[in-house]
Amino acid sequence: MKIITQLNLFEDQEFGDLEKILMVLDALPETDLFKQLEAKRKYGRRDYSIQSYFIAYIAKLILQLETDQQLLRQLRMNSQLRQICGFETHSVRL
Repeated sequence: MKIITQLNLFEDQEFGDLEKILMVLDALPETDLFKQLEAKRKYGRRDYSIQSYFIAYIAKLILQLETDQQLLRQLRMNSQLRQICGFETHSVRL
């Protein structure tokens, strides 16, 4: 039986979760994805931008959260995460 070691996305450097989210967002290629989505529907639920929801789900993956409820809990507790995602209020609902 072979053991395959999982490679670390962020090499040997120790980054905080918020730094990892920002690094991934910076590494994403520039596309017209948001323009195309906003042409169809400018805002998501509760009048937050589609880009805010996209960033929140990127954060969900990086933070290794299993459910949307866990993501909501993180957004409620962490003002810096809310700011990165573009959610400005304390009470966030997806």
